[in-house]
Amino acid sequence: MEEDDPVQFYANGQFFFPGVFKTHSLNFRTTYEHNQNAQSYRYLSLFKGSRGYQYYPFDESYLVSGNYEFPLFYPDYYLRAIIGITQVRFNGFVDYSVGNTPSFEQKQRSFGGEFIFDLRC
Repeated sequence: MEEDDPVQFYANGQFFFPGVFKTHSLNFRTTYEHNQNAQSYRYLSLFKGSRGYQYYPFDESYLVSGNYEFPLFYPDYYLRAIIGITQVRFNGFVDYSVGNTPSFEQKQRSFGGEFIFDLRC
């Protein structure tokens, strides 16, 4: 390998567990990425950082994330038999990531919730 060659290593793991009730779920995700520039060349990053933060091309990135998801209700409402909402879910999350460059380190932390609408066409 020459010195002008860019290098990328990416690893991702996700673990799913049952939640408190039958239709609930708990999952954890961890991700690591190492990108080494070669002058002006760089691989496309596969890293998805903490939610709510803008992407920055770090040389090394770590992420740990937790989600708890559960259904709120099942409306089964259809608009003129074209599109329908079959389920409304809530996902609570916590994200923590760290990005490093030789001269800079940034910690990204976010938490919150998402409403998810399952549509059927």
